[in-house]
Amino acid sequence: MPFTFSEEHIVQRRMLGYTVFRQIIPPALVRDLRRACEPVYDIARKNAGPRAMRLTGTTRNGLDPRAFTDFVQLPALNDALKKLFTPEHTAGEIEGMAILIETADIPITQAWHRDAREEDLLEERWPEFRRVVYDPNFINQYNCPLYEDHALWFVPGSHLRPDLPSEIAACKSKILVGDHFTEEEREYLGVRYCKEMPGATCLSMDAGDFAIYHPCAWHLGSVLPYRKRATLHNIPIAPEVKAWNAQWHGWQAEKKQKAGKG
Repeated sequence: MPFTFSEEHIVQRRMLGYTVFRQIIPPALVRDLRRACEPVYDIARKNAGPRAMRLTGTTRNGLDPRAFTDFVQLPALNDALKKLFTPEHTAGEIEGMAILIETADIPITQAWHRDAREEDLLEERWPEFRRVVYDPNFINQYNCPLYEDHALWFVPGSHLRPDLPSEIAACKSKILVGDHFTEEEREYLGVRYCKEMPGATCLSMDAGDFAIYHPCAWHLGSVLPYRKRATLHNIPIAPEVKAWNAQWHGWQAEKKQKAGKG
């Protein structure tokens, strides 16, 4: 059944912090993207070793840009993003895109985290940060798997509120510290760590799905070396989003500069 956008997608993104466009990428484009991603594994592991989990940048890493360009220009995808956000939103630019991959040797589970916090800025910037965080049009990123993907864990609704004490306790767990675990122990403990976060859910996706989510919510990635992964990761853009991102990076630098002088 072809993908159809509905108001449910808008409600899910605003209330839960994420929504998924199920099988919005057509099979022929999934095939082309898989072929374009074939060199990614060797390049990423040559650069960062067997535990590399991503490669960022397409053309600068010598990847064939045609399939990625077709992806970001896909009419059905861009139409859905415009309905979800604003008429100016698109699927982004290919050079900023990352391809998320499986590790080559051991399972790795990231720590629970939020990508941005008001504490990263000077206190006088907090009101503007809060305004943007609670506006669904500004802070978003997406995962689009080319193979079945169960790596992304997310706490629905956490983008709308500060941390809970139980969340702070869960994210500080030390169960995966050290390299002395067997592969099976790391897999077992990684799953346990994911599930210990109150309210956490796994965003299980199939090839051609497209998950859009708020990165200031609690989330993590958990990958297994035996589960093939090639998931496109980027941010949807619009002129106001680009302006905000530039402002955000400037404010981060401002805080660091002041901290250095102190």
